[in-house]
Amino acid sequence: MQSVLQKITISAQNTQQKPAVIAASQLCHAFALAAQNGFDMALAATLQSETELMLPRLLNELPEAALLVTLDAPDCAKGCMAIDPQVLAGLIEVQTLGQVSTQAAVPRLATHTDALMCESFVNKVFETADELLHPLQRGEWFFGYRFGTRIEEVRKLGLALKNVSYRFYQLEIDMALGAKRGQILIALPSQFEKTVGNDSETKVRHWHQTLSASVMTSEAQIDAILHRYMAPLFSVQALKVGDILTLPASALSSVSLETNTGIELANAKLGQLHGCRAVRLLSVEGKGAVAPHLASISGSPAPQVREANEDDSETSDGLEENQQEDGSALPLKVMSEKP
Repeated sequence: MQSVLQKITISAQNTQQKPAVIAASQLCHAFALAAQNGFDMALAATLQSETELMLPRLLNELPEAALLVTLDAPDCAKGCMAIDPQVLAGLIEVQTLGQVSTQAAVPRLATHTDALMCESFVNKVFETADELLHPLQRGEWFFGYRFGTRIEEVRKLGLALKNVSYRFYQLEIDMALGAKRGQILIALPSQFEKTVGNDSETKVRHWHQTLSASVMTSEAQIDAILHRYMAPLFSVQALKVGDILTLPASALSSVSLETNTGIELANAKLGQLHGCRAVRLLSVEGKGAVAPHLASISGSPAPQVREANEDDSETSDGLEENQQEDGSALPLKVMSEKP
């Protein structure tokens, strides 16, 4: 007689095996439904064997004459499928002739066109399997696979797949009530890599951080516009080095900071700092909002913009403002010519 502990152990083992058994049986059912709904064709899929193989052994089980395609999942897991020449011929015949021929197909190397003809059927099989399988029944290894890419030979498939353990399904396929018989081999990673999704999120986050750093360290041209006025074309064409242009005195306290495309960012006052021309940003409603915009890009707090007093001649930051004593117009000499 079995002890209570042995019965509990056997029961636990059977519970763990159930999802795999149900997944395999529903996969066979998915093939039949995909053929019926997609091509109005009778197809029976029978599971011949299900084993776990490492990649080197898996590659030895795959025939060179079959159509080899990868199966890609949303979590970046990758498996493969091999469709033998008889099943491949049946899938092409039902789509081109409307029925499966009873004449045996001549073995040949699969082509890119063959892969395109099979893509919708493969996707339909796994879409149907996803619908049939309850999440607790399919296991983490069996979800979301779709047609990936055609692989020309088994050797190259070894480069496309990871060296992990695979669940290897051997299915016997009967098409159109015995018109053609063949095999489909499927290999899916037996373990779910939980770090893959996190890695994808990390890569996206790293991309955003890299982009933000590149933008924030790139050069941004800001023009300080003292004044604009309209002038006849002939007077503009007559300007030469040494000419004097007059600007209103208010131009010193109403400098406009703009991008090279003419977008106004803020207002400022013109002055001097350590012998160099400088501007002090003003907190003007609707125009001093450039700082919050920059902060939203960099993720850092917005810099504080202090509103300057009109009667400040020198502030704590050392900026000295140029003032005209009598408020008269300011002279501006043309120092160079642009071509």
